[in-house]
Amino acid sequence: MYEDTYFLNAEEALRVASLQNKTNNGYVLQVCYYSGEKIKSEYQNLIHLPIENLVNDLAKGEYRIPTKVDFTGLDISASVRLEILQNFNISLEQARDYRNQYNAFYSNALKNAKLDFSEPLRFYLLAASGTRVMQHISKNIANSLQSLGHEVLFVLDIGINDMKSLKKMAEFNPHATININHINNAMLGEDVFNFIWIQDYFAIEQFKHIALRKRDKVFHLVKSLAEHLQNINIISQYQGFCIDGSVYKHRDSIERKNKIVLIGGSYKINFDIVKNKNKNKIAESLMSNYISPTHKTESEIAKYYKHLRDFFNITSDELGEIVKYVQRDRFLLYIANLDIAYEIEIYGWGWEQYDEIKDNYKGILAYGEDISKVYNSAKYTLVLGGYALQQRTLESAASGCIPLIYDSRNYNKGDENETCFKESLVFFTKPDEITSLVETKHNLDLNCIVKANSYTSFAEKMLNIINENTLG
Repeated sequence: MYEDTYFLNAEEALRVASLQNKTNNGYVLQVCYYSGEKIKSEYQNLIHLPIENLVNDLAKGEYRIPTKVDFTGLDISASVRLEILQNFNISLEQARDYRNQYNAFYSNALKNAKLDFSEPLRFYLLAASGTRVMQHISKNIANSLQSLGHEVLFVLDIGINDMKSLKKMAEFNPHATININHINNAMLGEDVFNFIWIQDYFAIEQFKHIALRKRDKVFHLVKSLAEHLQNINIISQYQGFCIDGSVYKHRDSIERKNKIVLIGGSYKINFDIVKNKNKNKIAESLMSNYISPTHKTESEIAKYYKHLRDFFNITSDELGEIVKYVQRDRFLLYIANLDIAYEIEIYGWGWEQYDEIKDNYKGILAYGEDISKVYNSAKYTLVLGGYALQQRTLESAASGCIPLIYDSRNYNKGDENETCFKESLVFFTKPDEITSLVETKHNLDLNCIVKANSYTSFAEKMLNIINENTLG
């Protein structure tokens, strides 16, 4: 377990900071304070803090207070070391006490803030750098609000902040905050709007323990999330994934080839966690069902799932993980084995474990432009598992690559807003259909689905909610 440390030797602080030591699944980065001359460095966790400023700077600061002192490189006796440590601990206690007072002051300021909604609106967004996608979604929302003329404070937490510190937020005094998968309303006054966009099932548990305010407005990504929220009396509004057209776009300089790409991670890790001893038999049964000649209705699917649960004594959650694994991993392995006159390229986490597609696997892409460029180079992309209006669907369409989507709407109740589905997307019900679909001429308007799901439209939706509740 790495501790936030105060180094009396600046060079040792630089060395340790360069290791980028992380805990808590990579979300918390070790803070390295140091005394002496300031060092030029690119490491954000290396913090210059002269010993004479220790109490004052730590009290007012936004980073976590250190819990350890490092004496590396100092030739001092044990008694001197003990004296330094005792005085240091006294200073830390003073800093903690002062910081608690500061945090209480900022919290009180936020709780009692009175806002003027006739002035330019201020939006506050906090995101964690340890997230692969969420930080980019928050940043895109921030950019859209700025482009519409509003003030935005986007804070990217790299894992060194004291999460109790409300200094930045209080000084910004937002009219609205925007959170993904978190309520974060404890510090807000009654005038502040708080938009909560729920994208994952784990986020629903918090609603059982945190009361919503009048101006907490909840959005859900897919219908099934809405149903879970309704079960605990939380009313939510649909908001599907959005697309940033400045990053995901056509590039005439890249030649589009007869190529099918899949960008996205393997679900095998979730399948491996399932404890039911019959999970492989269930996966085989599902795969046989999906490649059968008849596409089942929603009621038929419900009966089939109930049969699997009862016969194999498996929970709904475990069955759900197997379904996702089959619709992503098993489908891809099956399609890769078809006789298709198209090259297949695969990008994402976890695919290296499959020997049968090792020649197709091309590694992991950085978020944004690199993904768009791969889509620019391909005629088709596979969208497997989950639901139709995935992030990858929008990214590929915006980049001019035709999405071939497994039609799981009867299985997953995924998409609420099917605007532009017929105009922009190609659905298949069996993986075998890919062979003929890639040879079919498709007259599609890919831009239709992109326009209907822009970040600007989401920003305008939130602005309308604010206006409806404040005007007059």
